[in-house]
Amino acid sequence: MKEYYSTRNFNEEILNKIFSTLKKWTEFILNTTNFSFIKFGDGEFYCMMGQEGENCDHHPYSKELSVKLYDAWYFFNTLQNIYIAEWAGHKPDMNNLSISEKFQFDLISKTDIKVNFVNYEILLQNTVCEEKFNFLKSIKDSNRKKIFVGPERLNGVVNFLNVNNFVQVPLINTFSKYDELLPNILNEIEDNCIFLFSCGLPSKSFIHKILERNNNVTCLDFGSGFDSMFVGHTREGQIDGNFVKNYYKL
Repeated sequence: MKEYYSTRNFNEEILNKIFSTLKKWTEFILNTTNFSFIKFGDGEFYCMMGQEGENCDHHPYSKELSVKLYDAWYFFNTLQNIYIAEWAGHKPDMNNLSISEKFQFDLISKTDIKVNFVNYEILLQNTVCEEKFNFLKSIKDSNRKKIFVGPERLNGVVNFLNVNNFVQVPLINTFSKYDELLPNILNEIEDNCIFLFSCGLPSKSFIHKILERNNNVTCLDFGSGFDSMFVGHTREGQIDGNFVKNYYKL
């Protein structure tokens, strides 16, 4: 029995939803039921709003990227078994929302929502639990083809999850190489393969294009979920990397 530890003060309802979702995803992996999880956060929403600047990882916003993020958002809502990160949180105070949270709610109100919303941090290392351990172990032990799309500094993911192929992306501004990377990513597709993403804003569009080509695959947007293990502290609330490494001795 793995211990539960978190830097977050989740209430029982939120915690139970995280646990039940991770259990469901583990069964999906074990039973070769395909699904996808995508993280739209403040950076994606600021870009979609047309703001200038960059996100916390120095990935710049642009009109071209904004269009691709919008296209991805609406495409995902036409599919089954899609899970999207709930950036604005669970039952938020509607009178105390950030600009990006208000944008998400406005976007949802204008969209025919078919996706499932889940906790934004479900695959991040602000919380560790037996359910997350089992989910990652199910990926590691799976004989399905696994492709990791991320920067060179996260190459430890390859051994950690028994990844078959590693598509390396620039650490900063992956979108600048979008046209070169997309064909390489699409060439990796085969039925029931598992794509793992840690490449920032363009990952939403890469997943869109993968599922448009073949939706009989699984795509998981880990974002900074591997950082504490292989890079160090990159986000507020991350659990100490050595603790996480020892926890996930799969």
